[in-house]
Amino acid sequence: MNRYKKYFSTFFILWVIFCFQNICLAQIEKPYINAKAFVLMDRTSGRILISKNEDMKLPMASTTKIMTAIVALEKGDLNDKVFVSKRATRISGSKFNIKEGQQITLKNLLYGLLLCSGNDAAIAIAEHIGGNVENFVNMMNIKAYEIGAKNTHFANPHGLDNPEHYTTAKDLALITKYALENPVFCEIVATKEIEIVDGDFKKKINNTNRLLRILDYVNGVKTGYTGKAGKCLVASAELNNLNIISVVLNSKDHFAETIKLLNYGIKNYHPLELLKDNNVYTTIRVKNGIFDTVDLIPAKEIIALIRNDENVEIKSEVPQEITAPVKKDEEIGTLQIFIDGKPLCNVKLKAAFDVRKKSMFDVFKLLLTELTGF
Repeated sequence: MNRYKKYFSTFFILWVIFCFQNICLAQIEKPYINAKAFVLMDRTSGRILISKNEDMKLPMASTTKIMTAIVALEKGDLNDKVFVSKRATRISGSKFNIKEGQQITLKNLLYGLLLCSGNDAAIAIAEHIGGNVENFVNMMNIKAYEIGAKNTHFANPHGLDNPEHYTTAKDLALITKYALENPVFCEIVATKEIEIVDGDFKKKINNTNRLLRILDYVNGVKTGYTGKAGKCLVASAELNNLNIISVVLNSKDHFAETIKLLNYGIKNYHPLELLKDNNVYTTIRVKNGIFDTVDLIPAKEIIALIRNDENVEIKSEVPQEITAPVKKDEEIGTLQIFIDGKPLCNVKLKAAFDVRKKSMFDVFKLLLTELTGF
């Protein structure tokens, strides 16, 4: 009987180990995404966690309006009254249903732009900020380049199909990461529904991003669809200090595939502080200084999303010695962070304090101390 108990105990332990291994494997299994291109990005560090065709140039439909909003927020005044032109009302596609001659605040137009995806709102905003649509589109392209979205080109502010209107999943994630730094943008894209009352204009609108009603941790961002672009969705999520951005382009089911991506990120990654800005990373010698050494600290903290099975490596490039004087916050060397051998970022190292050059008085005082012992 005891022998059977022993066999049963051994079998049970092996079964538990087997189940645990399968759970661990399930936690890192990448989801199957049918979209033509996608990216899942760590919003804090900008690290791409998983992707497919991240640099493929594709049409992006109304996700274009993320950039339209960026330019409007940076160049305009939210309280400005925007005149609605005939050109704005005649644009095709999804509409906010504004009327020619109406004057609506820029902030209310941004709600119409980002919630119900109004192409008419996009034209009205472009004409107000840029003087005309063409100038505004040029501003959009300049801003994209500044952000680092160098494989993106805009031909309009709304996203209707045009051969010269394209982006990549990676670029769109970068643009969204930048946009989410603006609190007004965050407030608008997280809004599920709102009633706009502005003069004689009154309309209740719902956000086309259905994920806001399905998942509590989703807080944006923008849907899109055209015949050539297919179904597109940019989403952002925040849970347990974890912030992620997902982009799917040309998907058959943009909502379901985005949920897969977001759940994969939440299930498998956790935030890790890789560098703390006030921590001493290394110390180097100082020649002819009042102190023999100076501490070096990172110029900024780095927090990134990491999987448990990933390895973090930090390499430094610093001189063995530096000549005084040394100024506090003076840049001296660089840290390079790698995750599983892939570069994440470079961070400057800076001096933690001043080290003035040794004077003749300092030399005399040192000699006197050595001679007298005081």
